[in-house]
Amino acid sequence: MTQTEEPKQPDAFTCSGLVRQQWQLALHLLFQMPVSGMKLDSVCFASAISTCSKSGRWKDVLRLVEAMLQMGISDFSIARYQHCSQAGSTLDCFKHSVFLMLLQKLISDPSPVTCIDTHAGPSLYDLGGPAQRGILQLIAPPCPPSLGGDVLHAYIHAAMAGTAGTAGTLADPLVGKYQGSPLLALQWLRPQDQAIFYEMSREAFLQLKENVQQSFATATATVQQGNSYWHLAHQQSESRSLILMDPPYDPYETYMAWNLFLLQHFYEKWPQSCVLLWFPYLDDDQVAGLYQRLRLLQLDDVLVAEFGVQETESLETSGFNLDANPRPLWLRTEVQLRELLRSLEFRISQGCEKPVMNSVFWLSGRKKMQCAGKSYRAEK
Repeated sequence: MTQTEEPKQPDAFTCSGLVRQQWQLALHLLFQMPVSGMKLDSVCFASAISTCSKSGRWKDVLRLVEAMLQMGISDFSIARYQHCSQAGSTLDCFKHSVFLMLLQKLISDPSPVTCIDTHAGPSLYDLGGPAQRGILQLIAPPCPPSLGGDVLHAYIHAAMAGTAGTAGTLADPLVGKYQGSPLLALQWLRPQDQAIFYEMSREAFLQLKENVQQSFATATATVQQGNSYWHLAHQQSESRSLILMDPPYDPYETYMAWNLFLLQHFYEKWPQSCVLLWFPYLDDDQVAGLYQRLRLLQLDDVLVAEFGVQETESLETSGFNLDANPRPLWLRTEVQLRELLRSLEFRISQGCEKPVMNSVFWLSGRKKMQCAGKSYRAEK
């Protein structure tokens, strides 16, 4: 190149070739390590999973997870994420109201239900941070019982119980408590039901165990310390189950790889399961990649719900993927979910200057209907 020539900019073909070489090199190095006498561990696989994910090699990602299972590599580092940082947030309000809606749907049938939380946390948190404004907006008077139907009212009532003082009245929110999904579930599970809560952190596990023991649960509840992914990937069940997958996503690609692997496993080995997979809405590209990967799993119909406060500096938008059997029963869930999220959106928007959105749609399979909720802005 002469001094007068402009440096050549890489074109799309060159860039894609470099990316392709990266994932090929990553897989080659990974499986050459045992030949060279080096031990494979979860860190090695996490790096390969991240590289393949960025290259769009979704099927290779699932093969890597399967290889981890076959090699007995079950160690997972305990993420830095703490559930308490989001206690009472709009993310929690969305997550727990949808979870409660599905739980109520399942227990409307008298046959037993098994409720599983893959990343339970302590399940009881102090309110006081800025995240609490979501739940405080819901419980703020006036709170008409009919708002949002029975599901939202039940969730609001449970939240008020968690923030109530000894006299049964709403306490100072700075000293109030917020209940996570395990304690919320135990309020509705019946004597014939059972609950299984997983938590990796020793400290959070001990807190969860104590909180469950002090609850007034009528269902049989089991608290286990360990890797829920590893345990559930080796199980199969014919019983009716509600499985909440709400991991810390640190790192995102590793947790999502295991999520999708287990989603396919539940579809094949847990025929009566309802799987509720929560995910953070980080950006449009991340979510588009997730939806593409879900389509590749060929799970028939996947119902997706998105909810959040837009135009904020912090994460306040997230989503759920619902995969459930038997299909005819769950196809009717779409209407109920839309009604719930419209009511939740309206309620949250009353104390929010930013636009609030919700959407419910079928990602794949026979149903292609979509409903995007109208955004509200509170009058000031």
